[in-house]
Amino acid sequence: MVKIKVCVGSSCYLKGAQKVIDYLEETIKNGDLSQKLELSGAFCLENCGDGIAISINDEIFHVATPEEAKQKIESIINRE
Repeated sequence: MVKIKVCVGSSCYLKGAQKVIDYLEETIKNGDLSQKLELSGAFCLENCGDGIAISINDEIFHVATPEEAKQKIESIINRE
């Protein structure tokens, strides 16, 4: 199972973290991916400066858009 955490701390929230979460929830639901992906929020991933912080299997990435988050997740899934 791929574990995804999206930072919902103040900085990431203001940059659009909720939009990323909403987009990923919809993608998981529509793609019937709930058996492969586990999505949760994290108060702070301590990487506030470079965009919205997401953790995929404990590896930190920074994204600017929901679509970019989806691309990162797909690249991780394809590599496993």
